[in-house]
Amino acid sequence: MLSVSVADDRDREGALRCLGTCLLFRGLPVQDVGRLLRDWEWLELRRGEVLYSQGDPSRGVCVIASGRIRIVRHGPEGRELTLDYFGAGDAIGECSLVDGRHHAQAVAVERVHVLRIPGPAIERILSEVAVVARQLVGLVAARRLDLEERLEALLSRPVESRIARFLARAAERHGVPDPRGRLIGVRFTHHEIASCVGATRETVTIVLGDLRRRGLLDIDHRRIVVRDATALAALY
Repeated sequence: MLSVSVADDRDREGALRCLGTCLLFRGLPVQDVGRLLRDWEWLELRRGEVLYSQGDPSRGVCVIASGRIRIVRHGPEGRELTLDYFGAGDAIGECSLVDGRHHAQAVAVERVHVLRIPGPAIERILSEVAVVARQLVGLVAARRLDLEERLEALLSRPVESRIARFLARAAERHGVPDPRGRLIGVRFTHHEIASCVGATRETVTIVLGDLRRRGLLDIDHRRIVVRDATALAALY
């Protein structure tokens, strides 16, 4: 069951750290941070719990403090499309500021802690602090471009190319240095990769195995190391 706690002074330091990791609020003056944190909540979700559902009224923007969230769009006949995965430092739910409703579902992939800031507080900051408004526009534009590139890949590129792009992007967002190359610091299951690239889990397993044999990847207990980023990039 989703756990909600109204923030108090004991949580304020953690909230400040959480906002400090989020690109959306980078550069926000201290006095404006204080105004954002007048009315906020900590939320804790277990794996599989829903933060918000498609069509729900917005209760604000959420910043992930720890764990991962999967964003899912539900279509006709119960079909679903994974739009993206987000982790610590990412803001989600920003598009609900436009019309007051969420257009996708947010589900915890693992145990998650989230800082939720009400919409009115965000809107006040956006109207008064230009740097945050610019960063929000940049965030929305980047995510829109990424979705357009994914759509183009789904329509015109083979599955190997789509998987290579997923891995390269994951290495860029979550990668840490490793003696073999760049370790993707988040564990993605074959099913999770498949849901993002529009393939079956079996196909993902086959392609990853082939990339490993060709020396582009190392795979050990669901941890993926990109050994040859240049060769991987040439596939997409």
